[in-house]
Amino acid sequence: ERLAQLTECCLCFEPFADEPTRSTPRNMACGHTFCQGCLELMLVKLPREDRARHKTLPCPTCRVETRVPGGKAEMLVKNFLALG
Repeated sequence: ERLAQLTECCLCFEPFADEPTRSTPRNMACGHTFCQGCLELMLVKLPREDRARHKTLPCPTCRVETRVPGGKAEMLVKNFLALG
C-alpha cells in the first residue's frame, strides 16, 4: 500500500509513467508529487497573475504555493524517484 502511494497520483490514482506525458510525476515546491495531467487541470482554472508569465498553484495536500513557469505543468521538475 505504501509503495502505491509513491508510484501513483493521489488525486486520480493512476500510476506514474514517463509516457504518456499526462502520467509524468511532477514535484511541487513543498515536495508533494502529482501527475502532470491533474496539475494541468488545476492550472487551467487559475488566472495568470498581472504582468506575470507564471501561475501560482496551491498544493492540494498542504496548500503551500508553487510558482509554475509559463503556467505549464510540464515546466515543473519531474520526480524520477516516483518512476521507480
